[in-house]
Amino acid sequence: KVNLELGSKFTQIVHNRKDQRFFFPIDNSTSKGTDLIRGIIEMVTRDQDFMQKLVSLRWMCCLDKMLEESDSKSWISMKDVKKLAKGLKITANEEINSMLALFHELGVVMHLTATQALRDVVTLKPQWLINSLSKVIRDGRIHVLEMDSIEKAGLRKDVTKLFQHALASRDLLEYWWGKKNIEFLLDLMRQALLLSDWEFGSEKLYLIPSLAPHGSGRERTLSGNIRIPENGSVGATCIFDFSSSYLPIGVFQRLVCICVSHSGRISGSEEPILYNKWSRIRFGKKNVIYLEERDASKILLTVAKEKSASSTFVAILSMLRKINQDVMSQGLTWDVKFEMKKTEIESNNGVSKQKRSNVRTELVSYKEAKMQNLKPWFGEVDFQRSNVSDRDVHSDVDISLFLRNLEN
Repeated sequence: KVNLELGSKFTQIVHNRKDQRFFFPIDNSTSKGTDLIRGIIEMVTRDQDFMQKLVSLRWMCCLDKMLEESDSKSWISMKDVKKLAKGLKITANEEINSMLALFHELGVVMHLTATQALRDVVTLKPQWLINSLSKVIRDGRIHVLEMDSIEKAGLRKDVTKLFQHALASRDLLEYWWGKKNIEFLLDLMRQALLLSDWEFGSEKLYLIPSLAPHGSGRERTLSGNIRIPENGSVGATCIFDFSSSYLPIGVFQRLVCICVSHSGRISGSEEPILYNKWSRIRFGKKNVIYLEERDASKILLTVAKEKSASSTFVAILSMLRKINQDVMSQGLTWDVKFEMKKTEIESNNGVSKQKRSNVRTELVSYKEAKMQNLKPWFGEVDFQRSNVSDRDVHSDVDISLFLRNLEN
């Protein structure tokens, strides 16, 4: 079954021809299997196009000088990179950017360009990033914190808020990351769709959607305020169905992350109700949406007011495209289906009578719905046009630009 799944859905996987498998088993206790996979990696690497690329000796010398800094630093500033490059007569900004883009593509260093904070840092040790992010994105029940030092810093309540309500304070992030690193790491998490600014209240907080509480209760906001939400089953519903391929863990949470950011930028939006696999979010005062991950293969979108259905669908579709581009390397595929409710009609002495108790729900494919001009999804908004262009969903585009175009 493993061979069938991997072979049919991931054609880029290198086969283990020796054992007739699509994977390479390794015994960590004895290192058995490591020689085989090391040899395969070396063989595949030699066949890659980048191995034949000619690289300037000055660029390679600059790389060596940057990596020398990694003995004492996890990252180097762009300002310092330019100093090293100038000593090698590499002075044009365009050439420096091209050099860093190549080294980033090869995985030698990490240099992101979506925001100024990201452009100012060249990461020499990727493990530093992992260590920094794992201080925030962690299971508080398994990864024990040093509560004594946290108590001394006066941050116990901040830690509780993070792991109970998925809201991180700036003070807590500065404590874990340091003031020097916080802007870079915040922008990194924003761009990776792991964090969004929480615009619902006076305190400076950040939502970490992967830490949203488990459960299906639909009455409590993250800050603890009791709300009685509208019935999530009322309204128009469509389904993003990933069952033909798969729905990776984290995609739903990233979608919620973008939705919360979008909500916070629209006047009249109230604090959303968020759970790990269910959310109620307002896009302004009147447009209420419900998102639900179901069966680990589907994302359901319900729009409470049908007149907002078509524009909301376009926004959510653009968000999924952004996630697909930024995080999944265009590996996500899905089918869109719309729920269509039909009320059975019976004849009573020649007079038509509606039987509300026998409302039947059918699923209509995107293609069929478009052909039928199915209301409320079609007719008001052209699905082929949007303020969010292909350029806007590119991974090098600042998430704030993407959100700004969603508002228009």
